[in-house]
Amino acid sequence: MDTAKLAKIAGRRPRDVCVRADLGPDALALLDDGVEPEAFLRRLLQRECFPDATKYLAHALPGREAVWWGVVTVRSHLGEEAPPASAEVLSAAERWVRQPTDENRHAAMRAAEADMGTPASMVGVAAFMSGGSIAPIGLEAVPPPEHITGTMVASAVILSAVSPDPLQAPAKYRTYLARGIEIAKGPAK
Repeated sequence: MDTAKLAKIAGRRPRDVCVRADLGPDALALLDDGVEPEAFLRRLLQRECFPDATKYLAHALPGREAVWWGVVTVRSHLGEEAPPASAEVLSAAERWVRQPTDENRHAAMRAAEADMGTPASMVGVAAFMSGGSIAPIGLEAVPPPEHITGTMVASAVILSAVSPDPLQAPAKYRTYLARGIEIAKGPAK
């Protein structure tokens, strides 16, 4: 996978991202102070540290891009026969990506609450936790923890990769990570 020029993650030091991403010891062993984001991701992919590469990329991407990666990944995983509740969550999360208003952020959470425990619900929660207040409307603002959006997106991508057949996970990870890398490159010029 070509990891050159990942504009959306270029300014994020891998060591800082890894603190939030909860990578395993094999992945952390590949980290050194001078490594650039693209090079670190390439190392993870070369060693086939797919869950850690997923966590790293989900935490390195800005919130909207991470949620978009979650949307396209889970849609791909579910296919044409997505359960209606999951399809609604993904639509709500996509609306938030396209128009990141508080109204759309709250709508993604409401949709996720009707589909809890699924990869789609994780994406909806990721959109909600991306910023703004997580307190009920009208109460004092409570910011979400910084790492939650990345954690929820990574969880959705990982669960999509290993379900329903874990033996298919390596191929699915490669496909899903390639999509994430395309998103990290930024818009086509």
